[in-house]
Amino acid sequence: MTRYLSELTRRQFLTQTTGAAMGIYGILQYQQPPATAQERELSMLTWNHFVPASDVELKKQAEQFGRQQHVKVRLDFIAHLQLPSKLAAEVQTQSGHDIVLFRDLEAALHQHSTLTVTDLCDDLAKTHGGWWDFARQADVIDGEWKAVPWFYVSGCITYREDYFAQVGESAPDSYDDLLRAGRKLKKIGHPIGFPISQTTDSNSTLYPILWCYGASIVAEDGKTITINSPQTVEAIEYVKTVYQDCMEPEVLSWDDASNNRFILAGKGSWTRNAISIYEAARQKQPELAQHINHTIPPKGPVRRIGVTPCWSLAIWKFSKQQELAKDFLRFLFESEPFHGFIEAGAGFNQPFLKRYDEHPIWSRDPKLKALIGFANWSALSGWPGPPTRGAPLVFNAYIIPNMFAKAVGGTPTQDAIAWAEQEIKRAYEGA
Repeated sequence: MTRYLSELTRRQFLTQTTGAAMGIYGILQYQQPPATAQERELSMLTWNHFVPASDVELKKQAEQFGRQQHVKVRLDFIAHLQLPSKLAAEVQTQSGHDIVLFRDLEAALHQHSTLTVTDLCDDLAKTHGGWWDFARQADVIDGEWKAVPWFYVSGCITYREDYFAQVGESAPDSYDDLLRAGRKLKKIGHPIGFPISQTTDSNSTLYPILWCYGASIVAEDGKTITINSPQTVEAIEYVKTVYQDCMEPEVLSWDDASNNRFILAGKGSWTRNAISIYEAARQKQPELAQHINHTIPPKGPVRRIGVTPCWSLAIWKFSKQQELAKDFLRFLFESEPFHGFIEAGAGFNQPFLKRYDEHPIWSRDPKLKALIGFANWSALSGWPGPPTRGAPLVFNAYIIPNMFAKAVGGTPTQDAIAWAEQEIKRAYEGA
């Protein structure tokens, strides 16, 4: 027995030393360590957040996950306007990141290139109180989740309480109220403003005006183009009047930061924007922040509704780390990381998962109370239709802002609508 154990020990020794020698030989011969020693890497493409502390928090969480899983998590941040072209390039080359950030309806645009994550989304819903309905508008295609809804951004109204008080007005509840107050505000040198230009903020302001007047770009079937309607005419005529009576010509060339500067410079009195204007003032201009407040979207003749930008996380089918990517997404939605993300965004990052709406950040600051329950009147650009590839193509081409800009610039309203109708049809047919 002793002899057997001695032989076994010698065999084990030879096996182990031979394996070690082969490992060393492999390093010397091929200039790389054995595969077991190589560190796995998970990559994620995301945006430069409008509230920079959110990016700091995301980096911290990625490092924490990396330590737990013994992997390297690489985060690449780019400007949000560069995302569509970057996503298209990765689909074209079938290479790039494991996890990518989608905005609004990009899950429909890239549905054939993304991993189905229904199991993950169902698990998250069970754990965290279910999803708000309009999360499905973004990411459910033919009954399957094609991305995980990360957060939405309330497209609330940012306004100067003091300026409105000077003209005897309160926060406008309707578009008629806005027109009446806007005329007074322009006379005292504090016009209202929203972009009528090729910007995301312009889309997010003008789509709701169409909807509130009963118009839309597409019917509920997601196929029938409906932009050419009397309701669209009414919406355009309203915007033409607001532009002439309440705003300044500079809105025709605004970019996505212009309405922020408009309020922060002390000139503007009203715009549609996320709470990033207020947060910037709170950080750097606290006296100004005292006069800024928020309210829900105005109602029109037909309804009250707003475009609510949303961000989702998708996993490419060509990712080599699909299960690891799922694990990282699960981690991001755990209570501690997600509460940290909400805090870092100062209320900007609003959850699609209902249980996280209980976070106290929106109730402890009275100026954020308008955000509570904002999902109840939120929609995406393809509304009232289901998610389709055509809707984000129309959105990303700024067809609706261009239609309004043409009419404001002097093109007959019906001609502007006819132009938009052809462009929308082309986008939906090409999809």
